[in-house]
Amino acid sequence: MIWACNGDVYCEMKYMISFGATCAALLWTYQNEVLPISARGTGTALSACINWVYFALGGVCIATSIVMFLFYPETAQRSLEKLDLLFKPNRRKLICLDWEACQKGSLLHRDLEGVKAARQLELALAMKEIGKAV
Repeated sequence: MIWACNGDVYCEMKYMISFGATCAALLWTYQNEVLPISARGTGTALSACINWVYFALGGVCIATSIVMFLFYPETAQRSLEKLDLLFKPNRRKLICLDWEACQKGSLLHRDLEGVKAARQLELALAMKEIGKAV
């Protein structure tokens, strides 16, 4: 797999060098040649602002990552019933402070009794439905 990483780095560097030598400089030159003198300053300023839009998008990605870290529990290897336990009112709102919510796959030890009771209730309701059908 190391060869794939080296190939990826090589292709990325090749793209950056070829884009920097051609299109990146061409866009700044072309707009100054096409726009009239009265609109040249505004056009250049507008293109410079558009050129830095990725900072705003990067900021949104960072903010989303922080929100996901603070408020979204780990869902790997958990059933929907186990996930339902994480959203009970008695749980902490900040998931990063709730150790059990950050773990993968383990059933929450303080809610085991609730799960057992829910399964027994579900089984009793299923048996009641079977009794009605017969």
